[in-house]
Amino acid sequence: METSHLLDQNPDDAEARGSRAEALNMIGDFDAAAEEAAKALRLDPSSIKALNARAYANNKRGLYLLALQDADLVVKLAPDNAMGHLNRAMALEGLGRWEEALREYELAARLDPAMRTFLRDARARHSAHIAMKTGAAGLISGHLAWACAALLLAAGSSLAFWFWLKATRKRAALARAVDVGAVVGGNYRIERVIGEGGMGKVFEGFDTVIRRKVAIKMVRAEVRKAVGDAQIIEEARLAALARHPNIVEIFAVLQEAGEIFLVFEFVAGRPLYAILQAKRRLFLPEAVHILRQVGAGLDCAHAKRVIHRDLKPANIVISNEGVAKLMDFGIAHRSDAKASQETLAASGTLPYMAPEQHQGIVSTESDLYSLGVVAYELLTGTSPFRDPNPLEKKMGMSFPPPSKLAAGLPSHVDAVLARALAADPKDRFHSGTEFIDALAV
Repeated sequence: METSHLLDQNPDDAEARGSRAEALNMIGDFDAAAEEAAKALRLDPSSIKALNARAYANNKRGLYLLALQDADLVVKLAPDNAMGHLNRAMALEGLGRWEEALREYELAARLDPAMRTFLRDARARHSAHIAMKTGAAGLISGHLAWACAALLLAAGSSLAFWFWLKATRKRAALARAVDVGAVVGGNYRIERVIGEGGMGKVFEGFDTVIRRKVAIKMVRAEVRKAVGDAQIIEEARLAALARHPNIVEIFAVLQEAGEIFLVFEFVAGRPLYAILQAKRRLFLPEAVHILRQVGAGLDCAHAKRVIHRDLKPANIVISNEGVAKLMDFGIAHRSDAKASQETLAASGTLPYMAPEQHQGIVSTESDLYSLGVVAYELLTGTSPFRDPNPLEKKMGMSFPPPSKLAAGLPSHVDAVLARALAADPKDRFHSGTEFIDALAV
């Protein structure tokens, strides 16, 4: 990628190291992001980009005091930096300082409309937090009442208590660790952890009935609180409607011991972002081969009125046989005939989101916009929108023509990607096939 090339030429480039830290955050490698940001800060202690990258990584790792220190410095150096206020809000929330956190989320949203999603989600989490505290208080009162009643109803209460204790122990055991050898859904055995993303931890598993490998995702508690179990299950069922060779299939949705598990087809291969990191950029025929498959998968999903909402290289896996598959429809959404306004917790990844998606509006064209960003990145080795707050550049279609960044690209590629990244959804391509056919000319 372009950042790696710059660092190869000049390892002391603080700006490039900050950009690499941002990229590592985007793919969820928070340990590496924090380390890279620290290197950048040794070169330039006042780098806003590096401070924000390290604060974000530390927030994701649960190191809230460290994150708050960096975020405080950002807002001191740049009071109008929305990302700094967002990082500060996340840290304060992690420390349980809810009132301060919500004020920071509100300030971040005022400074940058793209941050409204974070504010909305924080308010939902806060409501869930209040409800949980209220419920806990009621539970304590209930326990006192139960203790008195138990003196009169010892036998019946003892039996009820035994069932309650058994269920509680089962939930606690699963919450402590879904370990190697554990079985969920009666026939899905946990083998090993293979990854962790925004929606939850992913395990390699084995279906003991059909005798095949599977991937099992345990949905994160904070996602469940923000979105709601019913909504998550409904979204997973919607995603399961889209069955296609270029979509990772969902086999089952399980609720067990207070947890939600999604069971997927297991794909042996590498995520597209890892291939891009290794190659820096792809030649047009290579990119078209992958994008055509991704576009076909999207077209199938859209025909079922299912929208992905978070298309990016980290959500595309290339199997060992060279088949591209779309995965992580965990925030998939059924579309209406027109674009729809949503209020779900997870709504995409900033560099890949269409302009209207910053406001929560999703449609087939917003998915195709994300595909355009992926295509640009594959062909040039860099994102068209590298700014931490990219909405203004997206609205102004302000990005370098791909041919200026990658020698040898045919001239038509500039026009095709300009249409794919049009600010107005009406001006974009309306199917993956149409888009990739134009790119392949």
